[in-house]
Amino acid sequence: MVCLTYKQKKDPVALEFMPIYLSYIHYMQNKDGTFRNFLSFNRNFMDEVGSEDSFGRTIWALGYLLNNPPNDAYYQTGKLVFFDAAPNFKKLKSIRGIANTIIGICYYMKTNGSDDGMKQILHKLANKLVAHYNQNQSENWKWFESLLAYDNGILPLSLLHSAQVLEDKKVTKVAFATMEFITEHTLKDDYLSIIGNKDWYLKDKERSMFAQQPLDAQAMVLMYHQAYVLTGDDAYLKKLFTSFMWFLGENDMRMSLYDFETKGCCDGFEVSLFASGNSITSAKLESICELSYEEDRTNDPKVLECLHISHLMEKAERFDIIHNHFNFLPLSYSRLIKTAMITTIHGFSSPKIIPVYKKYNTSSAYISISNADRHKELTYLDTIYHGVDPEKFSFNKDKEDYLLYFGRIHPEKGTREAIEIAKNSGYPLKIAGLIQDTSYFETQIKHLIDQTNIEYLGNVGPVARNTLLGKAKALIHPISFEEPFGLSVLEAMMCGTPVIAFARGSMPELIKVIRRKKFGKDDMTIISGIGGINLYGTVIFYESNKSGIFDSPAFRF
Repeated sequence: MVCLTYKQKKDPVALEFMPIYLSYIHYMQNKDGTFRNFLSFNRNFMDEVGSEDSFGRTIWALGYLLNNPPNDAYYQTGKLVFFDAAPNFKKLKSIRGIANTIIGICYYMKTNGSDDGMKQILHKLANKLVAHYNQNQSENWKWFESLLAYDNGILPLSLLHSAQVLEDKKVTKVAFATMEFITEHTLKDDYLSIIGNKDWYLKDKERSMFAQQPLDAQAMVLMYHQAYVLTGDDAYLKKLFTSFMWFLGENDMRMSLYDFETKGCCDGFEVSLFASGNSITSAKLESICELSYEEDRTNDPKVLECLHISHLMEKAERFDIIHNHFNFLPLSYSRLIKTAMITTIHGFSSPKIIPVYKKYNTSSAYISISNADRHKELTYLDTIYHGVDPEKFSFNKDKEDYLLYFGRIHPEKGTREAIEIAKNSGYPLKIAGLIQDTSYFETQIKHLIDQTNIEYLGNVGPVARNTLLGKAKALIHPISFEEPFGLSVLEAMMCGTPVIAFARGSMPELIKVIRRKKFGKDDMTIISGIGGINLYGTVIFYESNKSGIFDSPAFRF
């Protein structure tokens, strides 16, 4: 880096650091040409031999110095260390150690093109990477190993450098094939999404998102730059810029890793999830109990709340930002810690909790889950709707003759109304969901369930959910409150299933309204029109002050 800075800007400070760094490399070199990697503050060696990765990066630095020496003294010293290390080039086995070494050799070859011996070594190292590629690649996996791990861009980058020196078609083909593969998996939606170092991305498995490292972003920038050098294609410059912007906030977390005051960069970003111990997450999981209160009623919910929130707050200084999804309680800690807190408000359980949100309105940032769920006395940073993973839902145009109620069993969700709608329509109803109000279920619902026309399935998992939503003739959503979001509505539409909903809360934001129907005066009007619902992607939308529904045909959107 100091060589590059001095080359571009003739910065005298860079020149001052150059002998320090070069002396360190020389000091760390073993008699056999390998390098140690760790040195304590009192100058004691902490390892005998460093990793092949550290070896390769050292050769890269030395090769760049030999191509860009500020004077002959640096060239001669760098050359001595470089060639003392050269006997180890052929021994390298780590593909990233090989890749870094290749880049160093290529920089050396730019001013020493007649060195046939070094060119032969370069050829052998490049062919090692090509052999790894041939061994692991398949129709849908164009890579050097069976996983995407760390510093991925360095591998195609090294072959792009090799292609420039060797002019080998085989090397060039693999270089561009692997560059396109890593681009396909990381550069999407107009920003760079690096493979997370937590669990990486094994072939045919789910990719890791968290513990992304700046090293990977740097490699992508350099890879696209070298591709541009070889081709002159401006598209690579655009990708270079997109990759660079990862440092400035164009990333999965929308957080800048560059510190404009210190001019330093954070070492990537990691995410910790504070939740019950049985949670499934790619983040680092922090928990104080194995099961949530709803799954284990032997615990006192207030005790769990206190332990859960304090568990986070006692570790708050470890984090740059806390994203609170736990309602209003964590806000009461927000002025006692230095870490910034942003709160997503998932509805208001009661008007009585509003004063807490109002108190911290100016010191915390609020996110709403729908515009309808915003409180007029609060200030919001943005509205972010709940997301749905499309891979977990299947579009199904072949519907069966049943209606579906999918959600918690509670008066405000309209379970009883859904039953009456189904009975009046002549269609059987399947009910799936958690019993949240036991008294309501026992007195209003249970006696109506005959497991034939009205069937209760309990709380179903992801596979059963997909089938139920996909095959239903329509989802019934007769809410009697201002619904903050309504995830089941979105999930049903992902499966191509019609939704019959009351126009309350977020429903007008989630559903594309084709036509509204006003209810009559009857408490419950027969919906003979449900028989006409046979088109997938259909929404029927109603508004009323009564819990009834009007005859209607199906409307396609």
